[in-house]
Formats: sequence, C-alpha cells, structure tokens
Amino acid sequence: MRLQSSTLIAMLDAYTTFGMVEKMEMFYRKLLNSKTRLDDDLIRKVAEVYIKNYMFSRLEDLGLDLRSAFGESDLVWCLRLLSYACLLSRKGMDIIVQEMRDANVHWNVTTANIIMLAYVKMRDFKSLRILLLLLPMYRVKPDIVTV
Repeated sequence: MRLQSSTLIAMLDAYTTFGMVEKMEMFYRKLLNSKTRLDDDLIRKVAEVYIKNYMFSRLEDLGLDLRSAFGESDLVWCLRLLSYACLLSRKGMDIIVQEMRDANVHWNVTTANIIMLAYVKMRDFKSLRILLLLLPMYRVKPDIVTV
C-alpha cells in the first residue's frame, strides 16, 4: 500500500514520540525515498530518540542523509558535530569543523556550544578557554547556555 507523505510524517512523528526506533527508522527511510521535506522539529525529535537510546553514531548518519536529500543546513552540521561530541571524539569533531571551513560555513552559537560542552565532558579546559577566546573571530556572540 502506498502512503501519502502526510501519513508518513504522522507515523514518523508517532513512533518518535513513543521512542520506537525500528519503526521510526523504517518510516524515516520511506520519507527520504519519497523526497518529502522534513520539518526541523521532527528532525530534532528523531535525533532526541537516538540520543536517549545512546545511538550517537546514528546522528552522523541522519545528518549525512539529510544533506544528500535536501542540502546543507545549520541543523545538518549540528547533528554531525553532536554525533562526535556525544562520543567524545575530538578527532571526529575536528574533521567536521574542517569540513565546515572547507564549505565556508559560518559558525553559530549552537555549533560553539556543542564543541564547548564536549570539551567540558572531556575535561579539556585548555581547549575550552582557547575556543572561548576565538568566539569573536568566528563572529559568535555567546548566549546564556555558553555562559
């Protein structure tokens, strides 16, 4: 049976609400194949399910899938960066930051906060201080989360 995109979105939303990963991924794949644009809030809900289930590497896959289907966006970069930050992989974060530089992507406060949170969890306060000093160079204004 062929479902309309609005039905697929409703099913994906329902499965993310209940945290049913396998069914959620099945409807997510169907939506990607149908080239239906996903709302950012729904993408965040899918990412939240992955985080709650400690499936951090799937955040990278989610970001790559969305990039190939719909192009680059701040949310895609944040998902990919968050994947490595949750895994506490400095090398992975450095790779994403380098890709952002190569693509001339401007940082936003969310990007900086993700990296700084990873540094705090790694107890790498030297890198945290350096990044805080570099924020003006990246034209990022700290918010209450940063402080």
